[in-house]
Amino acid sequence: HAQNIYFIDCTFTSISGQNKGAVMVSTERNVIFNECKFVDNNSDEKGGALLIDNQNIPQLLHCSFINNRATNGGGAIFFNDKSTPGDEIHLTNLVFESNKVNWSCNSLC
Repeated sequence: HAQNIYFIDCTFTSISGQNKGAVMVSTERNVIFNECKFVDNNSDEKGGALLIDNQNIPQLLHCSFINNRATNGGGAIFFNDKSTPGDEIHLTNLVFESNKVNWSCNSLC
């Protein structure tokens, strides 16, 4: 089994991503974000705060997504679906506030 990657009590602020989210997750490991804040980030494509391009679905626990922006989808989070049928997305106690996108879904896509 691959080891987990943890982000605990992290703040990601004012990051700009080109052709990807401000933070991009692309690994075969399990990724866990716990009590993280994503504030004022933007992407000129998808996933203003977070672009998930993973084989494994990450866990997002007690995180806040505030005032993030993207051009083409997921003002806060965009999932590129590489999972296998039956995989579950683990989202627990998330806050979405004032996330925007020019096209498609505002906060979660």
